[in-house]
Amino acid sequence: MDESENEENVSSNDTGDNNDKDLVDVNKILQLLGQFINNSSYESNEQTDQSSSVFDELLNKLKQLHDNKDNHENFIRQIVPLCNELINTIKKADFTDPGEVQTFHETIVQMATIFDILITIKDQKFLIRGLFFDTLDLLYKKEIYSCFNDKRKTTATTIRAYKCVIIILICFLTVIINIVSFVKVDADTQKYANLFTSMYQKVIHDIQLIDQKKEIAEIDKNITTYIFSFFWNLADKTVMVPLFLNIGLTKAILHCFKAKNLSTETFRQLINVIHNISRHDNGADELNKLNSLPMLKDMQSKYGSLWVEQENLLISMTIVLLSTPQQIREDNKRVHKILDLLLQTVVDATKQDNFRSTEGFHVSEPLAVFTKLFTDDRSLKYVLDEAKSDPQLNASEKIKLFIDLFMKFRHALDEKNEIEQFTCIALLNILWSISFHDEYTQTLQNNQTFLKTVEDISKNYSEDATDHYAPRSMESFNKAANSILDNLDETLDNKQPDIIDRSVPAKIENKKPMIMISYSHDDKNFCYEILAELGKKIDLFRIWIDRDYLKSNEDLWEKIARAIKESKIVLLILSQKYYASKSCRNEATYAIKRNKSIIPVYIGEPGDCDWL
Repeated sequence: MDESENEENVSSNDTGDNNDKDLVDVNKILQLLGQFINNSSYESNEQTDQSSSVFDELLNKLKQLHDNKDNHENFIRQIVPLCNELINTIKKADFTDPGEVQTFHETIVQMATIFDILITIKDQKFLIRGLFFDTLDLLYKKEIYSCFNDKRKTTATTIRAYKCVIIILICFLTVIINIVSFVKVDADTQKYANLFTSMYQKVIHDIQLIDQKKEIAEIDKNITTYIFSFFWNLADKTVMVPLFLNIGLTKAILHCFKAKNLSTETFRQLINVIHNISRHDNGADELNKLNSLPMLKDMQSKYGSLWVEQENLLISMTIVLLSTPQQIREDNKRVHKILDLLLQTVVDATKQDNFRSTEGFHVSEPLAVFTKLFTDDRSLKYVLDEAKSDPQLNASEKIKLFIDLFMKFRHALDEKNEIEQFTCIALLNILWSISFHDEYTQTLQNNQTFLKTVEDISKNYSEDATDHYAPRSMESFNKAANSILDNLDETLDNKQPDIIDRSVPAKIENKKPMIMISYSHDDKNFCYEILAELGKKIDLFRIWIDRDYLKSNEDLWEKIARAIKESKIVLLILSQKYYASKSCRNEATYAIKRNKSIIPVYIGEPGDCDWL
């Protein structure tokens, strides 16, 4: 979740649509900036004179830009040079002069108003993306960057002026994050590593001061708040999470939870950042390495009754995303409560035009958790058969809810909207999980529009139809669509020919018997050891493994299914990773229904599996 969906905060919603609430919040920032300046130690009550100020020329430029705001391209291109001029002019200012102070105040307000206008511009997303990174470069200017490392909390008027600029820049960045389309390479860059490190170190230092009940200037408190907001919203862009992992932000934030005097607002910001990090597989891995799961469970047990529903749901979703299937099964009571909350969040979000619940969660967030939980049959069946919601829905109605949502987001494949594509692929994976169960397939089969749409996706979209981030629990559009169709074909009493029957010759020539190896790619090293041993007997049998066929233009699932059909033995390399993979389940189910000889090979003690 991004911070835009909290009514007290400053960001726009994740689809990039700005609303009146965003503008009101920016106006609050303007008021706050005015307070910083008017209450500062350098303000004078003397009557201001008409003498010139070093800010006069810049102020006039800003006013002219404001008057020509309809030329969006020119408007955007002028921002960074004017911000540069503001930063360079501050060092020349005489803040003992009341007139200078007044003109600076007017300049700051005018600059903030310019940024206020910027967040309403929707037709220049490419330029806005460039502006985002150019604004980060401004924070890297020596005069600004040094403020993040100001451990002495300098009260010099010039430093305070720079801090006013920092607040405007960070607030602006926080808002436009949701307009910017980020790609994987953005998270790999090291250009801003030192900047982000200095920003979070300032936050940690200020939290320590507050926890020790030491005095901290109001402007520094607010900078800390806005830095948190920035990290919160940037981490909501899941593709950017690796950037935070590279600078050690995760460990630093977990350390913040140890503070005894955290404000409610700071706690909410911390848990939102952690939740957003947990939505990325690498983020979840990092959090588990830092042993955060027991800490989060302990926090919820101790303080959950004091939290609002939003905070409890955030912690709950994070706990699920960090848990193994075995841990989820062993915590049924907690998981059932979480599943009820998730289902209600989906129901509530579906009623809204922007698909966000009253607590601010986009429907994609609970759906992403469902994709992980639904690899466990007990969780899936609980949601469909028992989970409580208002209004209460039966299993068919819940399946129809997912189908209807999928149809609403079907267009995302063509429009390349990140959050809508993510929602669409999550729903398709959920429906894939449902399609494994004979008791639910009739509802899917009865919806011809849905079936035609899935068939269209299977035919017309490649494995890499989207380049946005998707977690390990989600497979590609193409794979999910093909697997749904295959599962439904298997439950139609053979009314439709098997997908592989159409492509395999009626008579297979006499060859050495074949062993097909089915495994999770997370266990590939172990698999390759098995392969090496089997390779010593290659004169007795053939071996089929998918890695030898990945570069072919033919659909991979068709190749896997053909291999299962031709094989004498299917070797299943079983682990928790295997059990949690819908693709592996597809392969095992396909082999079992064809009465293939199965040889299981266990990696350690993989635990229970509902479907095998």
